[in-house]
Amino acid sequence: MNVKPLYFYILIFLFFISCNNPRLDWGELSLYFPEPELLQKGVVNKHYYHYKSLDGFEVKTDISYTKYQAEAPDILHVEYYDAGLDINRYEKIKIQDNKFLLEEGYKMIRGDTLSVKVIKNEIYNWEKDTSFFESEYKSEFYHNRYVRSKRVFEKDTIIENRPAKIFYKTSDVINDFEVDHKRDTTETHWDYREVYVSDFGRWGYEGLGDDGKIKLELVEQMSLSEFEKRQQNNIRRISEFPQEEFLDQNTNFELCEKENNIFDYYNGKDPAGIIGDKKSMWAIFAESPLPEGTENEEGYLTFRFVINCHGKAGRFVVQTADLNYQETEFSDTLVQYFYQIIKEIDTWKPCFIKKEPKDSYFYITLKINDGRITEILP
Repeated sequence: MNVKPLYFYILIFLFFISCNNPRLDWGELSLYFPEPELLQKGVVNKHYYHYKSLDGFEVKTDISYTKYQAEAPDILHVEYYDAGLDINRYEKIKIQDNKFLLEEGYKMIRGDTLSVKVIKNEIYNWEKDTSFFESEYKSEFYHNRYVRSKRVFEKDTIIENRPAKIFYKTSDVINDFEVDHKRDTTETHWDYREVYVSDFGRWGYEGLGDDGKIKLELVEQMSLSEFEKRQQNNIRRISEFPQEEFLDQNTNFELCEKENNIFDYYNGKDPAGIIGDKKSMWAIFAESPLPEGTENEEGYLTFRFVINCHGKAGRFVVQTADLNYQETEFSDTLVQYFYQIIKEIDTWKPCFIKKEPKDSYFYITLKINDGRITEILP
């Protein structure tokens, strides 16, 4: 048997595979992002974004998504999406000598697309202590949007039993824009502590600015195919769930207005929630150890529901993820146990829009680990 033709075809096949699946040689960087195979297919992180004004008058939480996808061994595409799964920012990053270098990008602001003009392109330098980045955006609305930032490596640490890196970042944003034919200029300064965790990419950050505090925290990681499926279907609002999916099917809970007029809980100057905020929530759950037989269950248990204009809660649905933010299942015993606790809370308050109480969406996420609740969101 002549093995030369067979050997030749094997080499061709291996060459084809290598061309379609380029290796990602990122050095130390690769430790702090998902596995190469996942990155090439695309990975999306879901985050909660929290904001609180310095005077405490405005408090809100939103959802954002970050998509990572490697095109070649040294190119990373990063896209940012809002809660409606619409893109609002894009970056094409070149990885070189343990650096993230911005090649091109754009940002969506008020329906306007702002293409970036890069002045200094070093977003991160994972080898040296400090990196500098400067850019400008221009559009019909913004005569100029100038961003100047500096990132300083702070320390290596361990988060969720994984290697992590913490950066300290300062950022100055100068906006020169026009509204109703009137030109205005604003300048904002921010200080951040930004965290990258092994296998996840950006884990989150905490920031303090001229007008408030912000926090970004990871709550789920999914494949690009799963994210695209959600884009096609969009994430269903509770009002869109069929009655049989509610945990509270046989109750007399009623909305005050039509289903298309339910607000997000952070809308308005007085957001919906529990009276006493998180301290009251912790007081309730501190007296609620996990039921017998569920001590080994762990992950994120989320209850989504509606608080109506009278401060009553109903239409409960449940979502679950493991500690690696992948979809999982909890026992019905554990789900029902915490559902009964939340259902019995009678100190909910509605959101107020123009001084009128309104129906609103709300959620509670319990992080369960080591046989106890270790965190409550939001």
